[in-house]
Amino acid sequence: MAAASFPTSAERVTDAWLTRALRDAGATCAASVVRHRVEPITERGYAATTTRIELDYDRDEAGAPHSLIAKFPSEYKPTRELAHTFGIYRNEAGFYRDLAPDAGIDVPHCFCVEHDPATSDFVLLLEDLSGAREIEDGSVTVADAEEVVRNLAPFHARWWNDPLLPRLDWLWKPDDPQRRARLQVVLQAAVPQARERMGSAFPEVISKVAERWLGSFDRLQERARTSALTLVHGDLHVGQMFFPSRAVPRFALFDWQVCLLAAGANDLARFVLMSFAPDEREACETGLVEQYHRRLAEHGVADYPLERCWEDYRLGMMSTAMLNIAASIYIDTERAEQRSAELGIDWQERTLGWPAAALEHHRVLDLIA
Repeated sequence: MAAASFPTSAERVTDAWLTRALRDAGATCAASVVRHRVEPITERGYAATTTRIELDYDRDEAGAPHSLIAKFPSEYKPTRELAHTFGIYRNEAGFYRDLAPDAGIDVPHCFCVEHDPATSDFVLLLEDLSGAREIEDGSVTVADAEEVVRNLAPFHARWWNDPLLPRLDWLWKPDDPQRRARLQVVLQAAVPQARERMGSAFPEVISKVAERWLGSFDRLQERARTSALTLVHGDLHVGQMFFPSRAVPRFALFDWQVCLLAAGANDLARFVLMSFAPDEREACETGLVEQYHRRLAEHGVADYPLERCWEDYRLGMMSTAMLNIAASIYIDTERAEQRSAELGIDWQERTLGWPAAALEHHRVLDLIA
């Protein structure tokens, strides 16, 4: 749908549009929105603009939502350009339109999804899960991680080698030649930029992995194509999660912009590497990988030995490192630094230092010798 028919920023949202969107979704019948208030949500996601919209109606109506989460394109030009290059807003719109109703894992209910492929403008109106328990970077416990694995493995098992996924034209796939070419170009440009920006803080092992990964790009992409494939979230970290609480007794995943067809252990590797400092990761990751593998088997995944799971997990570490290199160039670093200061963390250490330690510990360079 052309962007002229839907708002592309919070400032363009009107009461009339909200009323129409909620009625089209069956969320309201008679009530009309007469006032709305917008609150930016700066702590959730860097690839899009996320806001909370509070609603007032002209009458009471059972079930009418009084708060929504709205997502729009990023206002940061480099991020928006990268989003257009890789179609990440198209990706998320496709997920909520085609897969979210039966995703195999809880996600916020979607009241409205619109996307203009010509401009990459989009809007999502989602259920507000602000009553759920949310975890800040640096405060993940092993019990939290086990909760993630308990939900992640059944989700991956739900889509394991599912014939529907390759037929979805919006979903990223390892055998898509155009996406492969764009990915290679973007990462070839991002690696030297990240190295120059970070100087001596750029880990040497990351530099070696990036160089070897790009040199073995076609072979690695072919291996990905022949792996046991499933639907993966693609950017799994605690900022994308809602944990059960008394008010919202559900575990749910948010932000599906980079979902793709890949090995499920990619998600597990990204979550573990982005959640735990190296010594903490080394203490808990064997148990988490084994729990994940065991849960896959309990939900019907056969012919997937633990050794293969570990190999996919190690390769997933490399994917996390490459994604983080690109993120360090294309995200709004001023916003990232501000958020890191609020949390008292070093975002560069989290982005590249923690993955670097894991790559060395697991000798991932041996996989791409």
